[in-house]
Amino acid sequence: MHAAVAAAGHVLRQVNGVWVSNADDAVQAIIDGYTLEQARAPMILAIKALARDMILAFLPDWKQSNCNARMNELNMIRMAREWTTAEQDEVVALQALWHRAANIRLTSDAQEAALGTLTTFEDVLAFDIATGWPEAS
Repeated sequence: MHAAVAAAGHVLRQVNGVWVSNADDAVQAIIDGYTLEQARAPMILAIKALARDMILAFLPDWKQSNCNARMNELNMIRMAREWTTAEQDEVVALQALWHRAANIRLTSDAQEAALGTLTTFEDVLAFDIATGWPEAS
């Protein structure tokens, strides 16, 4: 909401526990028009950023590309012959990385869905996006 006030060229700040603005009527109109969707939007962006950062911590872009390329190679090998034990182990390791990233994405989706069920500004602002994520390993 403060971003919306600032974007309109106004100031809203707290002074000694009292909210003060440079244009009370205009700021009040912005506050009155502020929606739950607008309150959720920055939190959804934060959820997505947290998920991205968690995935990139163990699977940076370059490693994702290498994993995809190697899996493609392994699939082509599989079309020509059975995988060796080492190749099977490689596939299991690649799948484990993928499942770890997918689990983080599922948690991100669940966080966004839970946020979407909240019906008050108080509940939206109190929603803790940092809980409920898979353990880092």
